[in-house]
Amino acid sequence: YKTGKDLYSTMASLAFKVPYEDCKEFYPDGTVNKEGKKRRSHIKGVVLGLMYGRGDASVGEQLGISVEEARDLSKAQSLTEFEDFSSFSINDLCFSVKDLTVRPKNRPSIINCSFNVKKNNITLIRGASESGLATLENVITGMEQSTYTGSFIYKDKIKKLKNKPFTSSFIRNCFGKNKTALLASNKTQRSSNPELSVYQLLSVNLPVKNKKESITLAQEILNKTNINTTLNEKINTLSGGMLQKLLLEKEISYNPDILILCEPLQGLDSKSSEIICTRIKQLKNQGKTILILSSVDFPTEYADTTYYLEGGTLLLTNIKENNHKPFKTECV
Repeated sequence: YKTGKDLYSTMASLAFKVPYEDCKEFYPDGTVNKEGKKRRSHIKGVVLGLMYGRGDASVGEQLGISVEEARDLSKAQSLTEFEDFSSFSINDLCFSVKDLTVRPKNRPSIINCSFNVKKNNITLIRGASESGLATLENVITGMEQSTYTGSFIYKDKIKKLKNKPFTSSFIRNCFGKNKTALLASNKTQRSSNPELSVYQLLSVNLPVKNKKESITLAQEILNKTNINTTLNEKINTLSGGMLQKLLLEKEISYNPDILILCEPLQGLDSKSSEIICTRIKQLKNQGKTILILSSVDFPTEYADTTYYLEGGTLLLTNIKENNHKPFKTECV
């Protein structure tokens, strides 16, 4: 105050490790500094929350971090002592699911599950079939019919799921039109219409104006997979690995920023699995944000953050820091 500086902007500058001017609400000309206002607002909430005994869960939800991370922050004698606070920046967070609870009648339940998905990272959620993984997939992909509760936090918005549940259209478009790709584990394209051709599979909802453009783009997608087939081939002649490559490349053709991939290695042999994993890593290196839901077959060394789903609850493991070895075939 003695130097004429704003308290919260000063603390935000120290916490987020950016210049003071980048944490002010307004530029010198009076226009709004959106990023600065965001940083100041979040640090103000943390400071006042810690002063008045706000809970770790509440602080964590605001910042998009885990309860454990919020607890570590609250234990620090000052924000400057918490060297890794910059990693909690809201700017690094793509979206969060908080306190998700769903109890289907004939499938495993999900109880108070929370997880964060950071930008330009691969986040992996693993679990056995009886852990509730399929139920979580149904919620995330907009297919769950049972009533559920929780919050979805994205783009500085909070969507309460009790009255406004997910739909596949919402997921695909909440970050912009077709900015989220969805690859579900249930390959209904093959079972619902086995006579479907490769072209018919790839041409659905392509962003084109006419059939000529549709054929051209479908052929480009097919070429990227390196599959030795044609657009006229029936999909019932393709192996699981071939179909998976086609579906993945089709989703990528929309140029999404975010990919949600459910059981991407399901039913694949080791060679096909390696190809898919390499492709996923390439997408991350291109700046994509990727959430993977998988049983025990997806190697954890590809992930930046791994959650393990057990008994309907999530356990967090950061494999980059803890050097966990990949899962083999058993659940631990």
